[in-house]
Formats: sequence, structure tokens, C-alpha cells
Amino acid sequence: TMNMATLDHEAGDLGKALDGYDRVIASARQGGDAGVLVRSLNNRGNLLALLGANERAETDLLAALGHLEAVGNQYLEGNVCGVLAELSRRTGRPGQAQAFIVRAETALEEAGAESELLEIRLEKAMVLLLGGDDRGARTLAHEVREAAVAISSEELQARATHVEARCLLAAAARSEPGADQAELELALRELESAARLVPKAKALMAATIEVERAIVLAQCGRWDEAGRVAMAELTRLDRIEATLRASEASEFRHGPVHAPMRQICRLLAGATPAAG
Repeated sequence: TMNMATLDHEAGDLGKALDGYDRVIASARQGGDAGVLVRSLNNRGNLLALLGANERAETDLLAALGHLEAVGNQYLEGNVCGVLAELSRRTGRPGQAQAFIVRAETALEEAGAESELLEIRLEKAMVLLLGGDDRGARTLAHEVREAAVAISSEELQARATHVEARCLLAAAARSEPGADQAELELALRELESAARLVPKAKALMAATIEVERAIVLAQCGRWDEAGRVAMAELTRLDRIEATLRASEASEFRHGPVHAPMRQICRLLAGATPAAG
């Protein structure tokens, strides 16, 4: 059942994946299998985090972390701490995010997990960006991007390129009106590159990048194109929601991550440029 749930997760059938993880967690608790329990809590927590169910995700991940002493798996510890770092950063706790990053790096270095270490470096870049160091964040993201090319990971390339685009957007936001166009155009190209690299099954990742691309298209005055992208992403979000159970579908629609994305898409889909 664990393998099936993981396959459903990777294939983007998120409702079935959650059902499978629920069953595995219940069975592991009943049977006292700490290893399976940690892996399933980690996977479910990761999926809930993707859906924007931050509190439930953090509950699962902290529970997984609490069972890790009995398991002694550095790879799993690194993965759990990595997602907890992302959740902490997304919910405005950069200090806690940094602490989880340090713990994740230590565990993953001991496990020799190269690609996962690169993902943690991207999370470190996002914390730098949150603190206003967009140059440092962009340098780190670019290093990860080059390393991802070397190991032929298109998904990691997409993530790193997306972070670079966000750094450019942060720089553009600080520029004087009219002086930000070059950075916006470069960010737009990076978002387009990231979107092309996203694996087909990573629908939520693709939606996040494409909504940001729609916003930048509008900032560049390309309103018709922005509206088309926004309409496509509303359709994509509806398709994702349709795969979920009622409780997760409600969190997905109304939660702090995807509700703003929908609102932005609706505004852009109906927007017209200001006269003059």
C-alpha cells in the first residue's frame, strides 16, 4: 500500500495518495513499525504542505521527527527537516527555518544524498531572499542550477530557475519606476524556462510558476497573454482540486497558498490595461 500511495503521489493523483498514506499510517501505528510510520508521515506531510494545509503538514512532520530516534535514518531526517524548513519559512519563521536547514544539511551530508542537499541549498536561498539578500540568494540558486544540470535533474533545474526568477523580481520591486523593465523581462524568461522544465506530474509546481509568469506578463504590459495564462491556471487548479477528498479540497481552495493564486488569476483573466 505504501508503494501504491507513493506512485499515486508521484503521478499527481493526490486524493488517492492521501487515502493510501492514511491506511499505511494506521497500519504502522497498530503494528509498531517505526520505519514505515516515519516514511508515511513524511510523505503525507510533504503532500499536505504542497496543498497548503500547513498546520496538518507540520503536525505530521514533527511526529515523524519524533519517531526518528527509533529509526536512525539520516536520509529521512534530512527530508523531514527540509520540508519543515520550507513550512517555517512560508509561515514567517525564518530563524526556525534556518535551524531546520542546518539539521537537514548535517543529516543529508552524512547520508551522502547529493540531490537532496541541493534542494536544501535552494531552501537556504529562499530564506536569504526573505531576509532581503536577493543577490546572495540568486548566486546560491544559480550554483544549484548548474549542479542540477550536471546530475541531469530537470525538476531541480526548474526549482533553481524559479528561485532565480524570484530574486530578479525582488530586485525589480526595489527599482525606480521605469528602471525595472530589464529585470522584469529577464525574470519572465527565467519563469518561462522553469515552466518548460517542470515534470508533467508536478502540476502544483507548474501552477505556481505559471501564475507568477502571468503576473509578470501583466507588469510588462502583455495583458492578453497574462489573461490566457491565468485562465489556463484556473483550469489546472480546478483539475487538481477535483482529485482531492472533500476536506483537503476545501483547504486547497480556501487556504493561504492557493486561494490568493485563484484570486490573482481571476483578476488577470478579466483585466484590461488602464487607459493612457
